Amino acid sequence: MKELLNVEKGIGGNKLLGELAKMILLLYLMCLIMPLSTLAHSGRTDSSGGHRDNKNASGLGSYHYHCGGYPAHLHKNGVCPYKSGGSGSGSSNSTPSTPKPVTASRVDFENKPTEINIGETHTVKGAVYPNNAVNKAFTWKSSNENVATITSNGAIKGVGVGTTTITATTSNGAVSSFSVKISEVIATSLTINNIIEHVKIGDSEILKTTIEPGNTTYKNINWTSSNEDIVIIDNTGKLTALKIGETMITASQKDVEASFNLTVIPIEVDSINIIITENRVLKGETLILSTEILPQNATDKSIKWEISNSNKATIEDDVLIALETGNITIKAISSNGKTSTIEIEVYSNIIMISLLSVLGVGGIGGGIFALTRKKKIN
Repeated sequence: MKELLNVEKGIGGNKLLGELAKMILLLYLMCLIMPLSTLAHSGRTDSSGGHRDNKNASGLGSYHYHCGGYPAHLHKNGVCPYKSGGSGSGSSNSTPSTPKPVTASRVDFENKPTEINIGETHTVKGAVYPNNAVNKAFTWKSSNENVATITSNGAIKGVGVGTTTITATTSNGAVSSFSVKISEVIATSLTINNIIEHVKIGDSEILKTTIEPGNTTYKNINWTSSNEDIVIIDNTGKLTALKIGETMITASQKDVEASFNLTVIPIEVDSINIIITENRVLKGETLILSTEILPQNATDKSIKWEISNSNKATIEDDVLIALETGNITIKAISSNGKTSTIEIEVYSNIIMISLLSVLGVGGIGGGIFALTRKKKIN
């Protein structure tokens, strides 16, 4: 019985020793494996699914991916080469997929305006993001071209008062935009540069203006005359005097105006020249008087005649009537007092010719011949 117990004890002891030996062997193997694991992966898998490999045991650098069992690899351009599939066995012979092209996600603006004036131009620059996008092309557009226009190079021009949206659209349809306000520059003053107080009838003048500030949006001037029977004026500022009198000339812009009074005066006579066919006239006959008046466009060309001796001649309707022999002075006087004079001789209509002849002794003969010319005075 004791021997049997001893045998059983021996057998139990041997089993215990065998289990103990197995545990020791397992611990030994684990000690051998752990350094290899530590050598292959010196860090834990992070939230991005990658490993740090500080000792570069993989030969891929300090960081690589396994992506669920695939061999250690890198993600070029952020794309897994095994994303489109593989053998699933982790074999390094799996063919990586072609990386997906980087597309534009937006357009970033530089020097974008918030407000510009009508008539002014402002250029804004745009750049596609990310900068490694395959296609960097984009187009510009204004939502309201009655307010502002934009060219292909980003030049925005103010057209009308209001707000518009400027949009840049990439080739793949990504849209970026901003708003710009277009404002009017209000005029604060209007000055007529060449004010005139008088103008001669028939003459023309061109008036000029200055608007402040210089970049005022609306520069169109509207000209008016308070009496267009006296003066007319067109939209270029050209006025024409039609009739003697007074009128008010006004220049107006959308917000400001200026005016002045204008008097139209006659064109005065500068000189008179009396014209006659000859400077002597037979008693009882007539002589037509005429004048040359300068300037030729003088407003009032009327002439008043004066004669130095009304007993010797008279003048009616520019016609001189000779009454008695002798010399007379004729004067022409214009409405503005300019004068011209001329001397005229009135001579007799009978010529006496005496012939004396002595014929021998005690004889004296003589003759008187008379030649008479008469003309009826009307």
